[in-house]
Amino acid sequence: MSCSEGFTELGYYNGSVSQTDSGSPCLRWTEFPDYVQQYPGRGLGDHNYCRNPDRESNPWCFFRQSSGAIGWAYCDCHQGEGLSSASVCTLPCVTDLKKVSALIHKYLRLWISIPFVLTCTGAARLVGGSSPRSGSLEVYLNGQWGAVCDTHLTDRDASMVCRQLGLGEIGTALQHSYFGPGAGLFHYERLGCRGNENSLLECRSRKFVTGDCNHGNEAGIVCAPPEGNGAPLRLVGGLEEFEGRVEVYHNGRWGTICDDKWDDVDAEVVCRQLGLGGIPKAWSWAHFGQGSGPILLDAVQCSGNELSLDECLHPGWEQHNCDHMEDAGVSCSPYTDGVVRLVGADSPWEGRLEVYHAGDWGSVCNQNWTELHAQVVCRQLGFRGRAEVTPDGVFGEGLGPILLDRVRCAGTERSLLDCEHGPWGRH
Repeated sequence: MSCSEGFTELGYYNGSVSQTDSGSPCLRWTEFPDYVQQYPGRGLGDHNYCRNPDRESNPWCFFRQSSGAIGWAYCDCHQGEGLSSASVCTLPCVTDLKKVSALIHKYLRLWISIPFVLTCTGAARLVGGSSPRSGSLEVYLNGQWGAVCDTHLTDRDASMVCRQLGLGEIGTALQHSYFGPGAGLFHYERLGCRGNENSLLECRSRKFVTGDCNHGNEAGIVCAPPEGNGAPLRLVGGLEEFEGRVEVYHNGRWGTICDDKWDDVDAEVVCRQLGLGGIPKAWSWAHFGQGSGPILLDAVQCSGNELSLDECLHPGWEQHNCDHMEDAGVSCSPYTDGVVRLVGADSPWEGRLEVYHAGDWGSVCNQNWTELHAQVVCRQLGFRGRAEVTPDGVFGEGLGPILLDRVRCAGTERSLLDCEHGPWGRH
């Protein structure tokens, strides 16, 4: 039976093949409800037929290995048999070693010796630079290379791209088509990376939907080892570019800082070294997530006048008595009370509502929350159109304090703080 006979016009397989390439029976999709929910309308249900809901070139399914563990594999589809040596087979991009192994097994078993092109959605490249470490950023999506608008590109985004390209951990963002204007299309308006991703596809990117960018606004990137005086710093894991887990660069490695004696004075030095204004605030107990590298500093004590963190008193490099549960963090927030944001979703126009007050982000209680409240929030964030209220828990529970309750909006207010509400922190 050939899977090629069961593809729909949209590219999803809808046939009845139900075993893997190695002959193992597929498991029912209802045993994996998260996948069914993630890919509605793509043929997943109470059956064990092979499918490709994630637009893989070949249908696949979950199966039970001989050890009892759950695995996945491509299905027994004899696609490619009889093709001439001039044919080209386009395969999905794979970075998982298990998937690479499955692909090799599949095409060796069928004795297909035809050339193929590995197309990688989310692949990145730097073009027009004087070396492979620099150039205009282009991303591969929907079969085409496209540029990224430079308006919102940050060094955090650039560092993530450098890491994906295997060019180190330090990236610098350049604007105004530094490497020359392009001629193609734009894919992304912004990348929105938090710094702990391994691929562009993991960032909270916003696709290019407006005409605000032109071919004088292509984003550029330089990937280079850190230079200059003072141990370089970066903030990783925050929702905004001015907050995150503090990581320091020493002897060719990035590492974290233990939060013993960590306070707002230390945070002030970090913000100054990074060139960030706003209100410095120290965070402890891995508030922005645990790191995975070495712990390079502990018990840092700054006076507040230092220009770089390594000028502050500390016991010495890699001298510590803690683990990553105590990774230190910093926020250098430029916000004022009442600023709102949406978190917990892939799209910037939806998510759990958080409001800023006294240097901290917190949740808003949804008691008597209606579309009138949502309309005010969307207006404050600059979004137009109809606003909707989602059910409880769709975007997860908040981790910080509950800052507002008993909010009453007429729907015409310009910001959430223009609505009636109870005292800060009381709920």
